[in-house]
Amino acid sequence: MKYNLRRTAGFVTAFLLTFTGALHAQSIEAKAASKTNGFAPTALTGLAGHVTGAMQSNQPVSPFGISLNECTFAISSTDTNFDLAAGNYTYTLLDSNTALLVCSGILPVPNAGPVWTQVLVFTNKSTCLFTNASDGSLGTISFSQPGNLILSSSASPTILHWGDSAGVLAIRGRAFTNYANYGTVAQKAISWGACILEPFSPIAAVLTLNYSDPTNSGRTEFTELTFATTSTGTWFTDGFDATNSPDFTGTGGFQIVGFTNPPSGWAPMSLAGNTFSVNQSGHAFKICLSADDYTAMDTETNDENTYVSDYAYLKLGTNTAKIFSRVVQPPAYADPSNQVVIDLLFTNGSAGYAHPAGSGITEAFSVSPAKFYAPVGVAGKTLTLSQAKTTLSTTVFNNNGTGTVTYAGNLSEIVNYTYARCSAAGAMLVFTHGDGQFSYLQLFFTSAKAGTWYETDYTSAAVLTNTRTGTFKIK
Repeated sequence: MKYNLRRTAGFVTAFLLTFTGALHAQSIEAKAASKTNGFAPTALTGLAGHVTGAMQSNQPVSPFGISLNECTFAISSTDTNFDLAAGNYTYTLLDSNTALLVCSGILPVPNAGPVWTQVLVFTNKSTCLFTNASDGSLGTISFSQPGNLILSSSASPTILHWGDSAGVLAIRGRAFTNYANYGTVAQKAISWGACILEPFSPIAAVLTLNYSDPTNSGRTEFTELTFATTSTGTWFTDGFDATNSPDFTGTGGFQIVGFTNPPSGWAPMSLAGNTFSVNQSGHAFKICLSADDYTAMDTETNDENTYVSDYAYLKLGTNTAKIFSRVVQPPAYADPSNQVVIDLLFTNGSAGYAHPAGSGITEAFSVSPAKFYAPVGVAGKTLTLSQAKTTLSTTVFNNNGTGTVTYAGNLSEIVNYTYARCSAAGAMLVFTHGDGQFSYLQLFFTSAKAGTWYETDYTSAAVLTNTRTGTFKIK
């Protein structure tokens, strides 16, 4: 069962009007008793509570857990209701036995907003009765002190998870990779992207996953990790597609099977913004990497290593790492089911050896910072393609997604185009011609105004008809 964190404006005011009279009527008797008993704590920091009782329909479904740091809280289910909320709270003592608790959710982001406002009346040091401000419903919270079980925001755990979705999630800094068959020869990265790990209480943290792999690009998941021990607990997930529409809820158990925090050594934590120069059996090519995709370009201007690929990078040790990649463009080489796994061994900070799994080949590589030559867009620019110092065509790009291509002999046509910068030095142009045929034109910049290109041409039925390569200038 899901719940909506959005609440109507002004409900806090309504609560105060509803309960002011009742509190005033009871104030003399309540204050006299409370001054004697003094059960209400001065703060809720470090406590975890088990909540039972009647709740309004758009509130968390009872029973559920609430746990609190100094000013942040997390709500988690104790069953399969998929209740998930984390945010900020205020706690105000009204007298020695009575307090006001106001919680406002900030995660999951699409459902952020006020969660609940309660008057708490403590009957002993660890138990209180609450009255829901919005509808007067009643319940009980039993508090305990679980101790600090939570991960720090800088932790890089490897998490085995099961339930609705089995697998292993590896967090390395601000990046995550989700795996099937982790640690085996058949290991496969099934999704990846950027992540943020935020502790909200002594036992709960929210892991926000922003996906960038081809299958899940644009999705966001908010996973609350509720710890029973320092290495085990339960997870609850709310997932949202690229339009922020809910598309997944799930729950299950998890176990932290290891931590990787390797700041030392030659292997970097990320490859983004670098260029790899690879020598494969005497054949040279370059790979320029962004955060999650890269462009590969054959330096000898043939098609053997010229494509665009999505990838995930995982640092395993001080000098070792893995790359998981799949070619996504051009169509002739793309196969989403064909994932390549490459083992990297860094022998110093700028060189090492690469071993594609199952290939039996070891390749020497060097790595250096990439120069950001590829422009963000090409509107208003002119691109000239040449081959063996002979001009083949000149394209003038308009701002409306069209361009005019002029060929040798002054023949010309108007094409539709899309342009994407895929790395600091690489980009992909796609031309759609008037007869329905289309061309993928990969650009690899060696300066801000020049570089090499590789083109594959297709019929309207996506049948490869031609390949060619050369040099270009752009201004």
